[in-house]
Amino acid sequence: MRLHNKQRYTYFKVFYLLFILVLLFDVVGSSLEGSLGGLPMLTPFALLVALFFVYRGLPVFEFDSDGEVLIIVTKEPFLQAFSGMFFSQTEFPKRKLRSYSIQRLPFRRVLTVNIDSKDGGIKRVKQSISYLTKTEVRDIERSLIGCLKRYKNQDFHENEVD
Repeated sequence: MRLHNKQRYTYFKVFYLLFILVLLFDVVGSSLEGSLGGLPMLTPFALLVALFFVYRGLPVFEFDSDGEVLIIVTKEPFLQAFSGMFFSQTEFPKRKLRSYSIQRLPFRRVLTVNIDSKDGGIKRVKQSISYLTKTEVRDIERSLIGCLKRYKNQDFHENEVD
């Protein structure tokens, strides 16, 4: 199953334009009034809006469970060119999937996937899914449940043959 929310990203471009205008207004306004130590000050509104969107996580989410490999990508295409922290990609064979959970916080959802690692332990990967709809989250859950069922049964049959 392939799922992405790239089509909703156009709304973020408008938000960024408005946010940049607010920041410019704050910088110009604080330079006219005089600022503390020569640093521009932000209004509490601009600061809270920025913190809110950082808290929610990266807005573009891609999920691909076709084939033998599970691919989960979160990114912020506009800011991705400035820093690597705005892009996260996880690829692993479906057979290594051990469990998953979805943490629901106020205004934020996080998908946590537990994967078998090379050293025999379990690696935990977290990806933000705050900008997905309820039906998209349900579809991802169904896909992950299907992967867990399929590969647990396959492991059982492999052990039975030996």
